[in-house]
Amino acid sequence: MGDVDFDDETTDPGEDSGESTLVDEEAPKLVVPWDQLSADALRGVIEEFVTREGTEYGADDVPLETKVAAVKRQLQSGEVLVVFDAATNSANLVTRQQLAAEGLQALDVPPEE
Repeated sequence: MGDVDFDDETTDPGEDSGESTLVDEEAPKLVVPWDQLSADALRGVIEEFVTREGTEYGADDVPLETKVAAVKRQLQSGEVLVVFDAATNSANLVTRQQLAAEGLQALDVPPEE
């Protein structure tokens, strides 16, 4: 099992339900140090990500624990970051490249070499 693919876009929670959602596009996105989250909160963010529709791993069924461990390694290396989006009041996992593409920078994590 390699790294988890972070190319899937996050969807708006009301997108498929037909609900109208108000999103403040000016609300900040904040990088949250993963090691500052409680173990339960971190596990919840990771599990939500790896069980999200569109994050399948091909023909092989990969155990949840393997997926969680892969994401934890990516968090520890600084390749993946936890970002809190105040507009949607939710946390998401993004790569450093995705963050930079949005014009944001993680101030608390050393930049990639």
